[in-house]
Amino acid sequence: MDALQKNLVALCGEVMGASLLAAAAIHTSMMLIQNREELLNGISAWIDDTLNRSRSATAIRMTSTGRLWQTPSRFSVRKCIRP
Repeated sequence: MDALQKNLVALCGEVMGASLLAAAAIHTSMMLIQNREELLNGISAWIDDTLNRSRSATAIRMTSTGRLWQTPSRFSVRKCIRP
């Protein structure tokens, strides 16, 4: 395994860890908060706003590259918060 492959494996591990931590935080919040729909709507709105702001702040904008990472990001979040 060369250095690039090792770096990609490490990156994937970090992304998976962050995703699991975020999922645990969301599920814990849903157990503690009575109005779950309001929480889920707020999380979805925050994610959309963050992705939209990051798109406008970078040179990526809505090129195919931008859609390559933004669309799966939105899908992953929605799958996580609305099982």
